[in-house]
Amino acid sequence: MMTDTLILTVFVYGPKESRVEVEMRPKIPPDVQGNLQKLEAWSQEVVFTGGMDVKHSNRWDYEICNKPARETIYNVASWIHLPEPRIVLYIHQICEAGISPCNFILEAQHRRITQEMGLPPQPPKSPAQTCRS
Repeated sequence: MMTDTLILTVFVYGPKESRVEVEMRPKIPPDVQGNLQKLEAWSQEVVFTGGMDVKHSNRWDYEICNKPARETIYNVASWIHLPEPRIVLYIHQICEAGISPCNFILEAQHRRITQEMGLPPQPPKSPAQTCRS
């Protein structure tokens, strides 16, 4: 029996091993319950529209190099097919999302997550010599 609630957990990572963790439990509409295709579409909308409400006004530095964060990278893990549907959103504040050593480390973490989820791997990008500040 599937629950009527989606468990949505958001982790925002910052410097010096700091992080923010937010858990939301939106109710799944009755017409969506039990229909995986509708649940997938509904949960995507919840993530995108709900994400607009998660804001902060502090300066964030990147978790790896402690330089000021200029970009944000999102990784999503989804288990909506389970009796207790769950989505985990990992948000990383990053100094530079292009080809950089810092982004290379973050992409390696993302590859591990996708491997754990059983998704096909993406090829790694070559790191640049330095991060720009």
